[in-house]
Amino acid sequence: GALDVAWAPNVGRTYHYIATCGRDGGLQVHTIQRRKKSKQSKVDQPLLEYEGHQNLESDQEVWRCAWNVTGTVLASSGDGGVVQLWKRNFHKQWKCVSQIQGD
Repeated sequence: GALDVAWAPNVGRTYHYIATCGRDGGLQVHTIQRRKKSKQSKVDQPLLEYEGHQNLESDQEVWRCAWNVTGTVLASSGDGGVVQLWKRNFHKQWKCVSQIQGD
């Protein structure tokens, strides 16, 4: 089951990021695209389409995840006493850019 879910703040993007972590130790970033409403549609809400997810390779079981204020950096923590910071690179891949060891 899921241990934590975190929605990234949407700062002018046409898509949403949702981070999840679960009992299996996995950390994932899901992308949901907002589509424009077609002229035939009578629905007033924007259409959403699931684009997929990326599994992030963590060295520890991940219990918590949280985004920074702009939704560009994801922090994760777990049973290893380490906070990992993740950023998306120009290849559209999420990579660990920093690790902070707890006392």
